[in-house]
Amino acid sequence: IAQHYQAHLAPAASPVEPSLADRLARLPRCRDDDDQKFLALACERAAHLLITRDRALLRLARTTRSRLGLDIVRGEVLSAELVTGAPQTPPTGRPGIAKRA
Repeated sequence: IAQHYQAHLAPAASPVEPSLADRLARLPRCRDDDDQKFLALACERAAHLLITRDRALLRLARTTRSRLGLDIVRGEVLSAELVTGAPQTPPTGRPGIAKRA
């Protein structure tokens, strides 16, 4: 019985969040230096979503998702997902990057 109560009273194990310095160190470099500040801000605020139309940022979507848990998407893709409830994959096959007509 004591073990049962101890399990309920013991603090729950929570995943250790990486420090800001660790997160910034894993931040990829954007080809456009002017856009790097948006990645850094998203990282500093521990954001999970960055909405943009900027192609240089969109190209980093897979890397930021795997390294930081940060999704970078186009607003149109996010809107479509909200309406349909299903993930949208544009013709390029890369989430959030639409093929130019």
